[in-house]
Amino acid sequence: MGAAPEPKLTYRGKFVVRTLGGIFLIGCLLMLGLGETILKEHLQGPLFLLFWTWCFLFALLAGLTAVLDLICVRHAGKKNRRELFQRQFLGKP
Repeated sequence: MGAAPEPKLTYRGKFVVRTLGGIFLIGCLLMLGLGETILKEHLQGPLFLLFWTWCFLFALLAGLTAVLDLICVRHAGKKNRRELFQRQFLGKP
C-alpha cells in the first residue's frame, strides 16, 4: 500500500512565464557575447550606451520573470499543501 503521488506544482501561465524568461536571458547573453567580441569596435558614443542599456534591461526583465515564476510556484505549493491537508485530515476530496 503506497502513498498517493503528489500533484505537480503547476500554475496558469507557467509556459509563458518560463518562455519569456528564457528569451530575455538568451537575449541578454547574446548581447553580452556580441558586445564584447564582434561589435566591440563598432560600439562608440551614444550607440555604446544604448546597446548596454538594452542589455541591462534584458537582464532585468529576465530577473523579474524569475521572481514572478518563484512567486507563482510558491503560491501553487501552498495550494497543493492546503489541498493535501484537507484530503488527508478533513476527508474532503
